[in-house]
Amino acid sequence: MDALIVDDEPLARLRLRTMLAEHADVRIVGECGDAMEAATAIERRRPDVVFLDVQMPRTDGFGLLRSLRPAAAPHVIFVTAHAGHAVQAFEIDAVDYLLKPYDDARLAVTVGRARALLSGNSRGTGVLTSSYQMLELVGSGSMGQVYKAHDQRLRRTVAIKLLAPELSGEQELERRFLQEAKTAAVLDHPNVCTLLGAERTDDGRPFLVMPFYSGETVKAKIARGPLPIEQARDYALQTAAGLSHAHAANIVHRDIKPANLMVTASGLVKILDFGIAKVGSEKLTQAGVLLGTLAYMSPEQAGGEPVDHKTDLWALGAVLYEMLTGNPPFAECLDGDLLSLFCAIQLRDPAPIRSLRPEVPKTLAAIVHQLLEKDPGRRPQDADTVETMLKW
Repeated sequence: MDALIVDDEPLARLRLRTMLAEHADVRIVGECGDAMEAATAIERRRPDVVFLDVQMPRTDGFGLLRSLRPAAAPHVIFVTAHAGHAVQAFEIDAVDYLLKPYDDARLAVTVGRARALLSGNSRGTGVLTSSYQMLELVGSGSMGQVYKAHDQRLRRTVAIKLLAPELSGEQELERRFLQEAKTAAVLDHPNVCTLLGAERTDDGRPFLVMPFYSGETVKAKIARGPLPIEQARDYALQTAAGLSHAHAANIVHRDIKPANLMVTASGLVKILDFGIAKVGSEKLTQAGVLLGTLAYMSPEQAGGEPVDHKTDLWALGAVLYEMLTGNPPFAECLDGDLLSLFCAIQLRDPAPIRSLRPEVPKTLAAIVHQLLEKDPGRRPQDADTVETMLKW
């Protein structure tokens, strides 16, 4: 496994190089002290893994990672960061992060994940169980991977969501992973991803079986620029319909964002990933633990307060704002520290949509800004109301 270390601190590079030397299958192919030098090294040396510091002079690690996304698809990208940067790193397609000062145990987990992602199975080949043949890795994140697979019993193509091997056996993480199965099992709606089953591999790793949808996420669509106004309105309307169904079952998603909205080839929106959903009064986390994606969190969710269905309405407003403008609310804070984004969510109003895109109808702009009200009581009453508003 070829690795490149990118950090502006020589001592940090030395420490990481020394620790990686303990792993026989890791070969350091280079070290860089800034992002510009790293961009050239990545292009020339084609490393499997990049250990990338996020805080560097001039172009920081976040900027480099964003610039690499189209070209770096063959590479596994790891980011070294303070804990507060983890969410932001994952949002721009990092697959893991390390904390400074480096810890031997955490580094071993990170290297293990890199091995898994670069192994035959993670490239999308191999038999998961006697029932499923994995065909292709289609996505990965901090908790595991999603594969396109063949169901050999029913002879159909499915999606397999598999918990990362190094996380299997950690009870709280397994519980959160399997919570998605319990939540999705009670939902049956055209705009919600269907769950086909929850099983375990022969070595005990849990995995979920879902339909494989041919299409792309709203995140991928926005990456090409703001969406046509009518298309954005239609996607928001379908998302509201799916949320209405979930809320009627007393389920709050808590992580509505462009990456969790799949648009099929026929234009049908599917809400994905109920892994951190709140079901009734059940609590999956300890008090003060923040789950979700900050850029799409309501003020009450970001503040660690109790949430209800209106936190999903805020997130829907943030997604619609991004579909119409190309950027989420408070996008100017995304390249800074998380505290500045947190303060903006709590204290500031986002830039008016029509100041960024004047052709957006006044009625639609008003709906978005009502969804983004700081006070939950000033947002629309429920997702049904949002549906009605979007059908003007």
